[in-house]
Amino acid sequence: MVLLRVRTAPHGGCVRHFRWRRVVANPYVPRQTQSWPVFRHDPGMTFARFFHLPVPPALNPSRVAAVGCVYVLLYLLLDWVSFIHPLPAFEVTPWNPPPGLTLALLLAFGLRFWPLAFATVWCGNVLVHGMAALSVETLLLTGITAGGYGLMAALLHRVGAADIRDRGALPRFLAVLAGTALLLGGLYLLVVSAFLPDSQRGFLYALVRFWVGDAIGVLVSAPLILVLLRPGDWKFLETREFTLQCLAVMLSLWVVFGLPWTDEFKYFYLLFLPLTWISLRHGLEGACLTLAMIQVGLIVSAQWLGYKGGTVQEMQFLMASLAITGLTLGVTSSARKVAESELKRALRLAAAGEMAAALAHELNQPLTAVANYARAGQLMLEAGRGGELSDVLDKVAAEARRAGAVVRRLRDFFKTGHTRRDPVPILPLVVETIGEVEERAKRQACRLEYAIPADLPPARGDGVQLQVVLRNLLINALDAVSPESFGRSTDEPVVSLAAHRDGNELQLVVQDNGPGILPQFRERLFEPFATSKPTGMGLGLAISRAIVEAHGGRLWAESPSAGGSRFTIALPLHHSVYSVKPLPVKGAP
Repeated sequence: MVLLRVRTAPHGGCVRHFRWRRVVANPYVPRQTQSWPVFRHDPGMTFARFFHLPVPPALNPSRVAAVGCVYVLLYLLLDWVSFIHPLPAFEVTPWNPPPGLTLALLLAFGLRFWPLAFATVWCGNVLVHGMAALSVETLLLTGITAGGYGLMAALLHRVGAADIRDRGALPRFLAVLAGTALLLGGLYLLVVSAFLPDSQRGFLYALVRFWVGDAIGVLVSAPLILVLLRPGDWKFLETREFTLQCLAVMLSLWVVFGLPWTDEFKYFYLLFLPLTWISLRHGLEGACLTLAMIQVGLIVSAQWLGYKGGTVQEMQFLMASLAITGLTLGVTSSARKVAESELKRALRLAAAGEMAAALAHELNQPLTAVANYARAGQLMLEAGRGGELSDVLDKVAAEARRAGAVVRRLRDFFKTGHTRRDPVPILPLVVETIGEVEERAKRQACRLEYAIPADLPPARGDGVQLQVVLRNLLINALDAVSPESFGRSTDEPVVSLAAHRDGNELQLVVQDNGPGILPQFRERLFEPFATSKPTGMGLGLAISRAIVEAHGGRLWAESPSAGGSRFTIALPLHHSVYSVKPLPVKGAP
């Protein structure tokens, strides 16, 4: 919805002041095709401003002509097909879909098509209903019918119910439809009664039939036409599931009307089953298509079985409850799909943020190592030891390759959520990871131990990602036994890493003898941004658990009775060793 600045020049004079008019964008036409002209003051301005009418879409003359021709042909065809069981004298039928077509035209393309609607209704009264072309009765009834549904379109825009997909729009749509159809039916029948030669009984019965016929006609046809006019997801039409759902609709119609021993409408409730199925699976589009199929099936069955007008009218009451239920379910399902789409978009943005944080966290170490090696190279050059640069440059290249591998694997992980399923030998993985943190352990005077059986079978997963997890746990353990955390304890700081097989799992255990896990962090230890380190990001454990779980494994923390902390990684074995019996490992924790 936008505000347009409207210039007002009373009596053709100069512009004296400005006014603002609220204009509602047409929900059934893409925004890029809508025009936003500056309107000059005219008598219709007050009407448009009061009803918050949308700016009509910009259509070229050929498009206008095509829309008009299609509307006229469809209206006359529907009017002819639905002119069944007319009530004597009043000529009112229990099923009247043409008003729904008119309402959809005015909602989708604006009130500029109202003159065409008036002319088409007049043609239908003359050609289908056999009224006199230029009689006062014909002109009055045409004006009431066309004007009534033009007023309904304006009211729907006024109350914000022109698009039933909007939140809370469907109840307002139903209320406006019920009230307008009842008012329109009363005026229509009063005019008909005024031109009858003799007073006719059954005015209220005719009013109920008019109200039911028009309301059901609009309720089934208008939403269907409107969803066909707007872009939507119609891929479900090509699925086998929708074919089965259509067969379920036809089977339900056959049970309701085709079995010889069933009473009238005894099994009508069966039609709710396929309608609910389709509405929940395919949203508003599926609900509108199903309601149209059921409505056509009901009318065809009623004509085939020779039902009288009163019976068809009772059947339309049941159809009303079916239509309201189907539209409610369809709107709810479509809203849920939109919410899920927005949630997925938000999750993708969150994943992008997590990936950025993960990259910053994981690239910190190799980039720091590259910087240290580069500084060491500079010192060697200054000391005249250029012959030793080859080894330093090899280490720089290795750290750069490791950083690139981390970026690629983490990008793939956050993009798809999947990991590679390669056999990962544990001993080389542990030795390489220990080598990366060994220098730091020496600086901290920390004893770094590991015990890995040489015959340990390989795990299943991505070696680079698993190395990221193992490195995070070792660095956390070294942080726990650092002088800042360890304090003045007389115990020697120790970090140990052990691995053993447990059934079809392989477990790696990282343990330290530091102060242990703080009580306030035990419950949210693996949550993002939960950290006790002054300079920590709080992402290492969250990323590690996500990677391990993506491998089909588990990661948990414990506080041993002897003190410190223990983190255990459980990973599935590679499928090539599933048939191997568990190996006894001596001395494993």
